[in-house]
This record gives sequence, C-alpha cells and structure tokens, in this order.
Amino acid sequence: MRTELEKLGYTVLQNAHTVTRVKGAELTVLGLEDSTTHHDDVDATFKGAAAAGSRIVLAHTPTAANKLPAWQDLVCFSGHTHGGQISVPRVTEGIFKRAGQPYIRGLYSVRGNQLYVNRGLGFGRGSLVPRLNSEPELSLVTLRAG
Repeated sequence: MRTELEKLGYTVLQNAHTVTRVKGAELTVLGLEDSTTHHDDVDATFKGAAAAGSRIVLAHTPTAANKLPAWQDLVCFSGHTHGGQISVPRVTEGIFKRAGQPYIRGLYSVRGNQLYVNRGLGFGRGSLVPRLNSEPELSLVTLRAG
C-alpha cells in the first residue's frame, strides 16, 4: 500500500516526521506506526523533530498516545476503534477498557497531550457488522495560530 500511495505523490510517515508550512507557519507532522503490532517507535518518530511549536501526531491506534512524550502540548489524531462500532452505553466502554483500549471516540487528555479518536467511515477490516450508536464520522479540523 505504501508503494502505491507514494506513486500517487503522497508521503507515508512510518515512524517518521515531516515539516510543512501552513500560511507561513511551520507545522510538524509526526506519523507513528501501529502500536498494536508493536511496530511503533516513538524515539525514531521524534528524532530530529522540533521540540516545541505546532506538532500533530498521527497514530492509527489510540493507545499510542500513552507512549508520547508527556506534557508536550501535542495533538494526536487516531482511529482504529470505529467508535465502538456497536456501542451499548457502559457495556462497550467496559469491554474496551478490559481489552486495554480506554479511548473509544472523541477527545481525551492523555499525559498532558490531547488525543482525538475519530470513529471513521468504514465498518472495520473485512467486517460485515453494521454500526449501532456509532455513526460514521469525517472530521474537519481547523488549525489556528496560538
């Protein structure tokens, strides 16, 4: 998949970062590999990156936020959970917590950083299970200078 995305001109960030400019201001985008498969490497991702300023972390699995440097004013965007896909109040949250996944959907504060878990648009890999109480989500994030 990486090869095909790169053929289309996309940059794939796997334990890497890049710096771009938005309206003249630098924005560091850090891409962290999947922590579920244990391919994530926070040190490699942050190596050589700015230690301050506007930084966004992209991580497929929300629990990756637990591994980020604490209290660094980072914003991490994640998915993976599909918002619970079939969400039964209190039951779904309990199952996810027991499975080691306390972040299901929405905004969380994790060790002084912000984590936003998007519900996504699909049903999950190879799944034919419909959604219940977890509508598809497409987020629009507006960045503003501090």
